[in-house]
Amino acid sequence: MTTEPSKSEARSVEPDAPEPIKLPKILKKMLDNPKADWRIEQFKTVADKIGLSWRPPSNGSHYVFWSDHFEGNWPVPYKRPIKPIYVKYFTALCQNHMEADAMKGDDDE
Repeated sequence: MTTEPSKSEARSVEPDAPEPIKLPKILKKMLDNPKADWRIEQFKTVADKIGLSWRPPSNGSHYVFWSDHFEGNWPVPYKRPIKPIYVKYFTALCQNHMEADAMKGDDDE
């Protein structure tokens, strides 16, 4: 006669599930409402919180954001209103950067 393991025993056998990545509040709001009236200062705040690199405009009107994990960059205009497409691509860059950071952190262990 075999007995089924209790739920607590079954959980101990399962591999550890990865913890969800904690998003900054501003980034969550950007994901929920890309059409809101976002300011470049909010983009810079998110970038600083998650470790994304950025530089101000040198000879133009766009800030440039990039991740050390990927090639390329994403320009965001300084002038408002910032179009939703810029917000969507910026949030995707942020999420990909955070996932790459988490994976890199797992590799270091």
